[in-house]
Amino acid sequence: MAVGTQMDVVDRPGWVPDGCRSTLAQVLWLNLDRRQDRAAAHQQALVAAGLEDFAERVSAVDGRVVDLASVDTGILAEAGRQQACSPPEFVLGRVLTPGAVGLWLTWHSVLWRIIREAGPGDCFLVVEDDAEYHEGFGPAIFRLMEALDACDSEWDACAVGYIRSKTRLVTIPWAEPILKETEDIDEVLRIPTKLCGATAILVHGADGARSMLEALFPVGPDSQFDLKISVALNSKDCRLHMYAASSPLASAPLSEAGDTDIQSIPEAFWPELKHEASIRHEHGDIIRGACHSERSLELAACEAMQLGAAGTGFARAPGSLGPSEATISVLGSARCYCLCRCRLRSSWPRRRWGGQGSEGRRSGDGGAETPLQTQRFGSQQTCSSLSAEAQQLRVLDKGVPHLRRLHGELALATQQLELSDRSDLCLQNEVARLHFELETALDVRQEVLQCAIRYVPRPMRLESEKLVLLPARLGASADVTHAAASRFVRVKRQILVMGLYHSCTNAMAQELEKRFEVQVVNDWQTSKADEDWKHRVNRCPLQRTLEPDVLTILMVKEPHFWLQSCSRELRNFFEIRALSVKEGHQLQEVAPQGLSDLFGHIEHDCILYSNAVGLWNDTVRSYFDDDVYPPERAAIVRCEDFLFSFHELMDALALRFGLRQRRPDLAPPEPLAERAKGHVECRTRGEALHFYAEPRNQRAAFSEEQLAVVSDCIDSQAVSRLFYDGADAVTSWASHGM
Repeated sequence: MAVGTQMDVVDRPGWVPDGCRSTLAQVLWLNLDRRQDRAAAHQQALVAAGLEDFAERVSAVDGRVVDLASVDTGILAEAGRQQACSPPEFVLGRVLTPGAVGLWLTWHSVLWRIIREAGPGDCFLVVEDDAEYHEGFGPAIFRLMEALDACDSEWDACAVGYIRSKTRLVTIPWAEPILKETEDIDEVLRIPTKLCGATAILVHGADGARSMLEALFPVGPDSQFDLKISVALNSKDCRLHMYAASSPLASAPLSEAGDTDIQSIPEAFWPELKHEASIRHEHGDIIRGACHSERSLELAACEAMQLGAAGTGFARAPGSLGPSEATISVLGSARCYCLCRCRLRSSWPRRRWGGQGSEGRRSGDGGAETPLQTQRFGSQQTCSSLSAEAQQLRVLDKGVPHLRRLHGELALATQQLELSDRSDLCLQNEVARLHFELETALDVRQEVLQCAIRYVPRPMRLESEKLVLLPARLGASADVTHAAASRFVRVKRQILVMGLYHSCTNAMAQELEKRFEVQVVNDWQTSKADEDWKHRVNRCPLQRTLEPDVLTILMVKEPHFWLQSCSRELRNFFEIRALSVKEGHQLQEVAPQGLSDLFGHIEHDCILYSNAVGLWNDTVRSYFDDDVYPPERAAIVRCEDFLFSFHELMDALALRFGLRQRRPDLAPPEPLAERAKGHVECRTRGEALHFYAEPRNQRAAFSEEQLAVVSDCIDSQAVSRLFYDGADAVTSWASHGM
């Protein structure tokens, strides 16, 4: 079973003949010859875990002394070699270093050894020398192997040790009907979607070793060991049957603690990063520590939502906020899809995945998916105006960030309550309050689906007078833009930056405030409940847009690239909610998994769309609506031009709106090179320039059926007006950045 976007259901627990059952043949622990301190400590750990008779030290390859130029390209690709030869001064994950290459070479040697030596059913546990073992490791590892055999007789590998707080796991998607035997397997086994800290990996014989060699080598740039595994598992071409223990049986100190050959951490960062490492250990990353809890911080949130169902009561002090039994248990049937671990654990859909039909799009209980136009869900009114109830729900629905915050606070409070033996009355009430607030937020989500209205395309012809700042027009339109600029007083301006998700709105806001005497009034902290929320599709003018000195910049993105950006990572869906249609035409929110979800029904901000192309159309049409955004105080900007024609574009904005430079005595600042947002789902400028300059990246990720849907549904007038319709569209914008 390949995991990730192409994961198939597991039919049912299987029976494995005695001669083929998995058994622990050997523990191979990796240790550099110069780290005798670690060797001595690990030998003691092996004795404490009862593994000394199984264990053998493997002399690890020291990347410091390896001639990288001599490493075979079948192991280390040329691009990976170049990165490892000159890594940056500060490396903490992702980037290849000489030490990281040494680890890869060690693993390559170990996997070939397993191929040569493994007998039927033999499993090899490959462990780092700083690993700590869970108490009861022996019985736990054999129980884990039994579960692996029962779940998938062709399993290849299993992550036994990892960093609990940074790893993401999902439950096994069993086929219906789900048998009772699966409960025992679910208790100990998961599927990793992100692996952090591959402290201990169980390799299933020669076949497992071959599968790992095929999936992981050769090693390219940005491919530290655990990251490469994560990328491979989420690849649609992956054939690696890899699992993870539901809770780590071994763990090692975080690299942030500083004792690492893989990372490169300057001394100036040691205190802060060591402090972070200690906090994570306190929250469950350490295996044998006094503060260890059987559940990780995020898993605690899952348990908190089930406290009532499990019969756990909360004592109530006089006048305190205490939940009734109904309040406590309601989340047993509610589902949350805020892209946190809680959602993944409690309600991961058990269904078949794959490229059939509309790429595995959900259609209720197996019936054919009903066309949106004939369904009876949602309000029958058009999008010309939202009902008062829907408008109120827009304010009450505080969005995904709010749900994430609630889950985090609930997880922390629940863990603290467990550590206090549930005797702390204040903590009991705090958990109850957060539980109730989360319950309320989920109820609002259900009401949104009941009150949401169906999207109907705007009837207007696209005859906007609004300026679209295109590179080909920037030089020729100087007289026009200068005339427009003369109507504004040259003072510090307020600017609204509106835009589709992943259309460089955050980067644009930062660059505007860095370059000009302006204030962006709806930055990334402006929530969904705010009227000026930057991702809202407006049909009436905002109060701010009516003010004569407030400017609006409207960011757009080529539709094929936009669809890919929205589905690049699960959290990239943000407020785009994937839906399925159940019997009786009832809507149900489901966990998004990838690009295919954008080609089925979605809800966004109380509006239902048959697919995400409709959301793109609706958003772009609103930008061309001169009644919503007055053309004399607004301009449309393609994010591709923001990337490839940055200085031309910023100069044109200054000329168009009379924006004053912050430092007119200095040359204009260069654009931000790093990520505009602080998470890895956002590309750096260099990564974006590389990706969006390649024409084949525009459509390569789509199936023929998906491309046909985009072609049939896209607003051709809007695409033409934005010059996205030409066969050489990518070349046209990329040529300006050369």
